[in-house]
Amino acid sequence: MDVETAHRYATIAAGVRHGAVLDGRSKPDLWIAAWAIQHAAPLVTRNTKHFNAIPDLELIEYRGN
Repeated sequence: MDVETAHRYATIAAGVRHGAVLDGRSKPDLWIAAWAIQHAAPLVTRNTKHFNAIPDLELIEYRGN
């Protein structure tokens, strides 16, 4: 984590709070999303509902065991 990650986190947090879509999202979820966006990395998760409304986040649903 660095200053750029923190800036992206703040932008994401403000956006989801403004849009009232924070339900079910934790601060760690938003930090993870911020890091993924910063590094242009796809986020692989079983719980897509925590991440699906975050702009610019490439989301891949994990369907393994």
